[in-house]
Amino acid sequence: MPDEAVRQVLTGLFDRFNFTVMESTPFDIEVAVDPEMLGKAFEELVTGRHDSGSYYTPRPAVSFMCREALKGCLEGQDTGLEYEAIARFVDHHYTEGIGVAQARRVAEALADVTVVDPACGSGAYLLGMMQELIELQVRLFNVTQDSKSLYDLKLEIIQRNLYGVDIEDFAVNIAMLRLWLSLAIDYEGATPEPLPNLDFKVVCGDSLLGLAPAAARRCRLHWARMWRRCSGWAS
Repeated sequence: MPDEAVRQVLTGLFDRFNFTVMESTPFDIEVAVDPEMLGKAFEELVTGRHDSGSYYTPRPAVSFMCREALKGCLEGQDTGLEYEAIARFVDHHYTEGIGVAQARRVAEALADVTVVDPACGSGAYLLGMMQELIELQVRLFNVTQDSKSLYDLKLEIIQRNLYGVDIEDFAVNIAMLRLWLSLAIDYEGATPEPLPNLDFKVVCGDSLLGLAPAAARRCRLHWARMWRRCSGWAS
């Protein structure tokens, strides 16, 4: 392809858009083309999406459902807060009336949350839940006067709280890419840290059918061998 043709594509097409790797708002505000566009494109173009239920979920709907899940989770924990205070905190980030001891208990409860999306698609709910957890933890840090970098907070949430499964391998790869990009943009060091391994965090599989018994036995044997190898035990 001639250089002039490539130049026209780059300047005439891509220069018309702003690109960003940030997905930090729960609202559908299109200030730039972000990695969410990957998910939109996949869910719009995937063949048989009606049969498989592959549809794009708007950010406000994702944010609402994540907050409802977190309110239900915190209500069942020993945080010292009434449900009304939990709802104000999760929905509006109000920390008035929350003491330091209560804030630390809420932070511990949020750190122990296990989030599983059994049909994660391109990761809309995983990214949405990560953002909700970050917003809440940052508000709690303001109460407790604790501190943690945004990179470390994201890394901890990705490694500890988020899990996803989807039947489409390409969707799983997009979800992992979005998580990596979200983490990478907040690293402030001179030498980039290795990205976390998400192979066992976001996986390709069928959450409805699961594994056949024979496959489950093979998986148990595989994990046993992996554990022995990683822990230094004799095989």
